[in-house]
Amino acid sequence: MSRKTLLLLSLLVAPISAFSLSFSNYHQNNFQQAKVVAAQINADAPADFYCGCKINWHGKKGVPDLSSCGYNVRKNANRADRIEWEHVMPAWEFGHQRQCWQNGGRKN
Repeated sequence: MSRKTLLLLSLLVAPISAFSLSFSNYHQNNFQQAKVVAAQINADAPADFYCGCKINWHGKKGVPDLSSCGYNVRKNANRADRIEWEHVMPAWEFGHQRQCWQNGGRKN
């Protein structure tokens, strides 16, 4: 192979290798571990991606600053005062294409 080809190949492979290595730190085996990783990934996030409220982090617990975005609590103030990782993505988004979901879910 020519030097040009080797250089081009190395420039293409290096970013892919670095990208895959960066995600090896975020492997999880269960939902509890996934929540911990989600908190680590979002620790530097300037705001909640749903409503834009600023998030104050206390360890792994994220507390949205509701006054920073003008959010008014409609029902349950206790739940509005915390990040619930269970609700980051609606279950339908990842479940509706699965055979068990289409055949009745838990009833099957």
